[in-house]
Amino acid sequence: MFPKKRLIEDAGHFSSKWAPVVIRFFQLFIGDQPAAEALTIDTLAEYIRAPGADDEASVRLLRHVFMKAMAAKTAHGQIADPVVRAVTQLEPNKRAVIVLLHGLSLDLVTVGKITGLDQARVRRLFVDALEELRWLFGDGKKTEPGPQTSREAQ
Repeated sequence: MFPKKRLIEDAGHFSSKWAPVVIRFFQLFIGDQPAAEALTIDTLAEYIRAPGADDEASVRLLRHVFMKAMAAKTAHGQIADPVVRAVTQLEPNKRAVIVLLHGLSLDLVTVGKITGLDQARVRRLFVDALEELRWLFGDGKKTEPGPQTSREAQ
């Protein structure tokens, strides 16, 4: 088999496996379907061209997706789904933790690797985000959020 043909087949297999996960992350994070689709295509194309270890491929990919999502503009008021609209109102690190832990069902260790936060901070952001979402839906009391770290503020 020609090397170029093999590369195309590998890229197609990789994209078919990861595109649904990546697009779901972008949809939940920014709330804009067309932007999520464009970011998915762009991110997967960049990622496939980047060198890296295969055993950490999923973490590397989701870290790349996380960084692109943090830089993307959030749709906010244009979102029909009330849950996604509420999630997009969260501060970016809380939003990322909710999307990764709850939306993509990842574990604390993996979320920490993706976001660059320690497990205790991931857990605290998750709890704070849940409280904030409950408040947004009228199901809870709004409490003062935990202290923001310098990494979180970035």
